[in-house]
Amino acid sequence: MENHQIALDSIKLSKEIKMVEKSKKKIKCLSYIVFIIVLTVVLNSCKPKPTNYYQADTAKESTSNSIESNQKSICEGNKEKVISEGKNFEVLDISKGTERKYRFCIYDSNSKIVDQDEVERMEPLISYVDGTTLEIRFNGGTNATCCQYYDTSNNTFSQQFWNPALTQNRLIVYMNGSDKDIKLVVQNIFDSNLFYREYVRDFTPVSMPETDLENVKFIDKDHIEITYLEGVSSVKQTEIIDLGKK
Repeated sequence: MENHQIALDSIKLSKEIKMVEKSKKKIKCLSYIVFIIVLTVVLNSCKPKPTNYYQADTAKESTSNSIESNQKSICEGNKEKVISEGKNFEVLDISKGTERKYRFCIYDSNSKIVDQDEVERMEPLISYVDGTTLEIRFNGGTNATCCQYYDTSNNTFSQQFWNPALTQNRLIVYMNGSDKDIKLVVQNIFDSNLFYREYVRDFTPVSMPETDLENVKFIDKDHIEITYLEGVSSVKQTEIIDLGKK
């Protein structure tokens, strides 16, 4: 009888051990699932936007990026800190000690605030590219420059462009893609539906395609001249492109 009880106790203990081991496996499995979920969230928060690195995928109206007209400009009351300004913008240096920090404000033709922000480290460079078009340029380091444009006459913001080579005649010229898939793009700054052209050449395969384009200029309103690097040997080529031809 005693041996039988011992056997029963052994069986019971064995079952309990198996249940504990099974619970441990479940906990381990759940921990692994939680780890995967957390890792996925972190990676998604760190990875770049799915749009092309060199061109944002949408244009935006000023109404979608504007600040309510009754909101006070963050640039007011700090005139002594203004380092650059124009009719439609102000840039302030609000750095403290070794911490570099800047504040900028964009105004419409009625002096109402339409955009404002603070940025660290790099001073935003704002200037007019023509009588009504404002360029807002941010240096991202490692030869990366992000530009956005504001049409003061129509109160409209452009999409963002990375490393534009030339802005003139309401058109912008930039390189798009990387490695073996590089294109020269010419488009209307504010509406690609009005004008958009892509030009494929045997550009030298590089990760930063703007380095392929050594020079670009308008010959007249319908032609541009480009000097670029061609092929793996980086042979310099100069070409005149007729913008009227697709």
